[in-house]
Amino acid sequence: MTASNTLISMANNLPPIIFCSLMIVFFFAWLIIMRKHDRRSIQENVESHGGKVVEILKHWGSGLGGRYQRAYDVVYTTSRGTETSSLCLVGFRGRVFWVTDRLPGNDDGPATREMP
Repeated sequence: MTASNTLISMANNLPPIIFCSLMIVFFFAWLIIMRKHDRRSIQENVESHGGKVVEILKHWGSGLGGRYQRAYDVVYTTSRGTETSSLCLVGFRGRVFWVTDRLPGNDDGPATREMP
């Protein structure tokens, strides 16, 4: 029996209210796990360029990110000690894309952008 068949048979045996409640709990658990994964990916990206993350905030209401990406406002200290704020997107597999301002390792020149 495959996992999808097991889920379907379990759904058929549960009252609808319990099944819906379980799906809601799994959805919120998934959101929490993805948020922690995103923060770790952003921190690793900044630190790989010699910076240090000061703050990571969810970017709400801009429409950025689309369906499979999440947007974050990131404040970090560069390798030269200057504090910078940038907007980044985190893809479904944890890939970080910098959208605004300067990239973590690019203190001198204009920001280069790598869009998904």
